[in-house]
Amino acid sequence: MKQTTLLSLHKWTGVVVGIQFLIWSVTGLYFSLTGNLVLSSQQHQTGVHSAPPRPFNVAEWHPPFENMTSATLRNIAGLNQWVVTFAEEHTQWFQSQSGRTWKTDSETAKTVASASYDGPGKLTGIRYFENGYPALISEEITSESAAVYEVAFDDGLSTRVYVSEQSGQVVAHRNRWSTLHDWAFRLHFMDYNGGKNFNNPLTWVFAAGMLWFIFTGLWILKRIYFRR
Repeated sequence: MKQTTLLSLHKWTGVVVGIQFLIWSVTGLYFSLTGNLVLSSQQHQTGVHSAPPRPFNVAEWHPPFENMTSATLRNIAGLNQWVVTFAEEHTQWFQSQSGRTWKTDSETAKTVASASYDGPGKLTGIRYFENGYPALISEEITSESAAVYEVAFDDGLSTRVYVSEQSGQVVAHRNRWSTLHDWAFRLHFMDYNGGKNFNNPLTWVFAAGMLWFIFTGLWILKRIYFRR
């Protein structure tokens, strides 16, 4: 490879590396100034501050499944629910009295969302997303066939609580800043496929390019030094 070509490649590699370092600096500063509680959109989520729910008493009922490994009873908005785990690590949810598959309705979703919310706003509406909500990072509410309810509150952050139809549990709190937080995470961790994993092929390529930039830089310095 000619020296002029090597210098040109080194220069442009430096530009790419510099841009990414700028992105890391800006997003890292953003994370530091914002804080984890704000980044996770949990400012008004009771689970962050409150004690665990009180125990409840109910007549036991066990689903008739031979391959289940565990069955846990819990309370969802005043209704009792069995959480059944199977040997293949698959989970299903059932009504405690009838044994039928659990399916959260809109009123139960409102109750669950309100119980998880401790902000100053009032509940203003609810929407249903059959295939999950199209968020960038919150994969819990974007999975295919993972239907969710979006319950909106009229506080200063426009908080939205997402409740799973399948389990009746709160899967995420989001607000008007959540999309910005998602993009900051994507840019900082170079995670553009939504995998929530910094160990991806793009980071491998960037790491290799960074090593190439360093070693070619050292080689160029060596050539300049011996030329003098």
